[in-house]
Amino acid sequence: MTNKYDLVEAIGQFFVDRDVKSTVLPSICKSLGLEESIVGEEPATAGRKSFVERRLVNKDMYELLVVAEKVISEFGSEKLEMMVASIHGGRKGDVKNLIFASNGPKPTVSFDLINGKIKSITDKKYCLIYDKPIFPAQGLTLGDLEQWWVDKKYKGSLYDRLYDSLQSESEEVFFETYYTTFNHLGDKVPALIPQVYYYYHPKTIQQLGKKAFTQRMDFMLLVPRRNFIFEIDGNHHYSVSDPNNSKKLIPSPALYGEMAAETRQLLLAGYEVYRFGGYEIYKGKGRKIVREFFNELFVELGII
Repeated sequence: MTNKYDLVEAIGQFFVDRDVKSTVLPSICKSLGLEESIVGEEPATAGRKSFVERRLVNKDMYELLVVAEKVISEFGSEKLEMMVASIHGGRKGDVKNLIFASNGPKPTVSFDLINGKIKSITDKKYCLIYDKPIFPAQGLTLGDLEQWWVDKKYKGSLYDRLYDSLQSESEEVFFETYYTTFNHLGDKVPALIPQVYYYYHPKTIQQLGKKAFTQRMDFMLLVPRRNFIFEIDGNHHYSVSDPNNSKKLIPSPALYGEMAAETRQLLLAGYEVYRFGGYEIYKGKGRKIVREFFNELFVELGII
């Protein structure tokens, strides 16, 4: 199993293998969030690999994974991608890369940041837990999800099980329209994943901390090198019951502020967040809105 020292060495060796000039290495380190210079150290010309490794050796595994992901994103490295996948996809019996589609009580995820593993999940019998590696350069397709479903020998239809987890009629319209619209792409279509309670990504851990395991995301889409979140905002996102009239809703600045703060945190963690009004999806021209949005997005991504 890959350990942190293997990853340190692999990142350092990457810049040697790519023949990165020692003169530009300090600025590259800075772009990766590493020190550009360390007082009293030998220059990069004295050894490029050791120059990089000195900036990595005291970091924990999640900090190293963040750096590795940046190297992969900026330069491309199949070897590093395989190593990253083996780290969070190689813990036998303990791999939980995606927790989603709860059709019962909301699960609570307890995570051990030191050892890099989930300690416990409450009510996990109601959730689906995807336990295969998710490669950043590949994303997660419906075909990947269906093959996992078959491998797990689950009964019934994957689509029906995902649909069963939806929380509102607006979510049902969103989900149905997506898969109906792109049915012609078959198993190559990016999987629209509902009710996501946890998705393993080192930057998520670094940026969101404990909140990475308490926020429920309505829908997630993982495409090569980009992660999308789609939220369907109902009344409960921005209003509360009127204390003087339980049948009436009144605006809640506090709830709106919480929603805005969560969106900022997700954006900082590297997600692209799109919010839809529940009213526009269910009462308005919902199916047309969803079709047009994803058609435009998929053209921009080069999927269609």
